Amino acid sequence: MNCNSVRALLVALQDGELTRSQEDLVAEHLDGCSACQEHLDKLLATTPVAPVIELDAARRHELHLSIDRALAVAALEPAPAPKMSWRELVAGEVPVPRGLLFAYAAALILSIAWAANGSFTPSGEPQVAEVAAAEAVEEGDAVAMQMHRPAAYTPRDGWF
Repeated sequence: MNCNSVRALLVALQDGELTRSQEDLVAEHLDGCSACQEHLDKLLATTPVAPVIELDAARRHELHLSIDRALAVAALEPAPAPKMSWRELVAGEVPVPRGLLFAYAAALILSIAWAANGSFTPSGEPQVAEVAAAEAVEEGDAVAMQMHRPAAYTPRDGWF
């Protein structure tokens, strides 16, 4: 092995990620190359190594039980609902019942028509309040005339 390939494997050697045959090749090269050995020494001096913690069997068993309990509690918690965007909703990428979308669209169209018309009736007949005001005008009821105030603008009558 050359020095470049060995230096590329030194971190993996330190982390214990090399196979047994790779470890043997790197160790053989380090025995004969003082520059790579010096590089390994610098690497070991600057890289912190986690201490090995030895646990007795009872403590290890207690640790495993607490991990199992935490995993069981986490498994019982419901998963958070995924967030959806309007783009996904309109494109149909989110599983929403189509009937709900059609009901929403129908309600939206009816509310726009109602707002544009002033008073929406499917048959086109006048509303009860309009009939009462018209009858009061015909009878000459002064109180009813005072109560009736036409809107500033209605789509049927135009500007007042």
